[in-house]
Amino acid sequence: MSSCQLDSIAINLADQAYPNLHNSDRVSQVSIWVPNENCLLAIKTLSPIAQIKTYDERELGTGNNYFIDDGNTPEWQIKAKAYQNPDNCYVHRVRQPLEYLINNTFSSQEFWIQCLDYALPFSDWCIAKDSEKISVKDAITLAKVARRHLKGLALDTELDTLRIRCNQSSFDWSKRMKSLEREFRQELESRGIAVDPVGQDLDQKLKLDLLALTQESDPIKKIRRRAEICSYFRLSKSEVDDLLKHITRSNNQEELKTYTIDDLFDLESEGLTWVIPEMLPRGETVILAGSPKAGKSLLAIDSAFAIATGESHFLGENVATGKVLLVSCDESINSTKSKLIKRGFRRGDSIEVLPQWTIDRLHELEKKIEDYRPDVVIVDSLKRITHGSQISENSAEFADNIYTLKELFAKYNCSGILIHHSNKNNEAMGVHKLRGSSAIAGAVWGTWQIDHIPKADPNNKKKLIIDPKDPVRVLSIFARDTEGQTLKIEFNPENNSWERMGVEDDATELSYRERILSILGKNSHCDGLSGRQIMELLREDGNKSIYSELNRMVNKKLISCKPSTTDKRINIYSLPNSQQPEFKGGDSPSPIPIVPSADYYPENLTTYSFDNSQQNSQQIVSISQQPTEKTNLLTNENPSNVSIPVDSQQVSKNEGGEGENLAASNLVTSPQEPSQNAIAQPQPQPPTIPLSSLKVGDRIESGKLPIGLGGWGIVGEVKGDMVYVQYSGKPIPLSSITSINGYRVG
Repeated sequence: MSSCQLDSIAINLADQAYPNLHNSDRVSQVSIWVPNENCLLAIKTLSPIAQIKTYDERELGTGNNYFIDDGNTPEWQIKAKAYQNPDNCYVHRVRQPLEYLINNTFSSQEFWIQCLDYALPFSDWCIAKDSEKISVKDAITLAKVARRHLKGLALDTELDTLRIRCNQSSFDWSKRMKSLEREFRQELESRGIAVDPVGQDLDQKLKLDLLALTQESDPIKKIRRRAEICSYFRLSKSEVDDLLKHITRSNNQEELKTYTIDDLFDLESEGLTWVIPEMLPRGETVILAGSPKAGKSLLAIDSAFAIATGESHFLGENVATGKVLLVSCDESINSTKSKLIKRGFRRGDSIEVLPQWTIDRLHELEKKIEDYRPDVVIVDSLKRITHGSQISENSAEFADNIYTLKELFAKYNCSGILIHHSNKNNEAMGVHKLRGSSAIAGAVWGTWQIDHIPKADPNNKKKLIIDPKDPVRVLSIFARDTEGQTLKIEFNPENNSWERMGVEDDATELSYRERILSILGKNSHCDGLSGRQIMELLREDGNKSIYSELNRMVNKKLISCKPSTTDKRINIYSLPNSQQPEFKGGDSPSPIPIVPSADYYPENLTTYSFDNSQQNSQQIVSISQQPTEKTNLLTNENPSNVSIPVDSQQVSKNEGGEGENLAASNLVTSPQEPSQNAIAQPQPQPPTIPLSSLKVGDRIESGKLPIGLGGWGIVGEVKGDMVYVQYSGKPIPLSSITSINGYRVG
């Protein structure tokens, strides 16, 4: 390729980089910086397309500047120029002196083409340089350049990087920087520039030094660094400690925001998002307490297995799957490994173990959480992670450790389970059974208390003893935002799991829930129903347990609760917006096929049907599938399979001013006995649905389900040819399902 052709290529490349510039402008826009006159002569043929400059010139080019780093060019020379306008600076690194490279390997035009292709942005070149070791003398020279052109955080970062590159201790480097700072200030004063010895930059340096101190895990280095801070900034030890507490709190605090009552009510009503339903919400922390050898760690690992693998329920509940971080400090790593293997953990499961961690290494835990992003963090145990602390657990200040952990977990939206011990007071009840200050229980969302069940002493009937071989425990759950509960659980030594006993007792609760969902679905054209109206429509007047079930359903996001628009002192309940039946037009939503062969209608009332939302436990159930009356909620039997609206006189009745007065024709009640004058209307046979369409959240019927569930349930998980149903600890065969969402399986 001829020299003329190379010149043409080089100019064309410059035209592509600067298409709107004329040749006369291009000369003032592009600059090539070389270390000496010999290099300048070697590439003088590029003068038509760029200015060739040496480092003796002070002014930086107004356009892009290309610096040649050929190994002989000192780093400080390039930085002294590029710091003036780093965004427009590029560095091209070559292994040989430029004058030798141009004369023996490339022509100047070929070199320019490579320079355009391979030059690094100045910031990238600096990053590459940061990994190179330098002498103390070169580091001090670079520090002088940095002090002239940088300030604030950029200056502090560059000085710390130079210290690492020259392998100097913090103490020695600080002494040199102090001398350099005095020299720099004297130079500024000689030029008539005022210097503030305690200016903003020095405050920023103090903040950075304190942040570095909070992240130091080595106790010796931490003490030495604190002494350096005290000496450099002339602060006492107590003042530094107070500043450390302030920085720690400010890093975990969010911006303060206030709401008017109107703004607060305008917020979308959200229930808790559960990791373990009614036991552990997302972003909250609980304490799992118990006496020694009660099974605290095994219960925590059992919950971790359900969350990390998704292959099991936890105490009969379907849990949210995700990652688990187990901070195991109360036993050896081999003991933890043995428990994980025994429970069923295998390679590749979503769990990691952090042993031998203490609360004073909080930044290491935060770094791990930030990198791993767990959904649940289990800490075993609370006493062990505060080992060496001078604060007693009987002091209210001990709760500060819990607040610190809770705020850290909430920052990354993960839940926490902190394992703690019970006290020895046999008369203590509830949360007062936790060992230590009562502030410990107040610092968390809830507590799980696991206890042995005392039995009568066979040798002394007046005395109670604990049988160490008894696998049954009582788990008491005290929560802040939901109703507490007491569970009877049994340890299964086959796989170190815990199983909930007496699941059939939940059938009554399920019956109430499904009937409430049906009532709200049938009356979705209303703004909502009050608790009194719901009880009347359920024929459960005076049954206060309905309110307890409504609160549980609000917490689970099954229904919404808001102030009434007609009586502001009354709350009304409705289905969430995503669960409201879709209206196609007219006064009522479009009907769906009804399962029973006949329905019964009073002659003077209008019945409203609804769309099935098919959404998890928010499934709206057909009226004909509701239990009749309230005589047998446990079996949930409904032999008549009928639906009938409420009588107008009963609906309009409103005692005590509770709720809203709604037109009788606008409310639909739960099923009762058929009217004697009811007229049977023939209904078409419902369509069939393929079994392959089954998905999580569908309502199914099966003869294999426990009697206590009434022969139906909500799908929690489908694994192969087996189906797990909510509130049932054992799977059922897929082939045993007879209907899905009210449609017959065909």
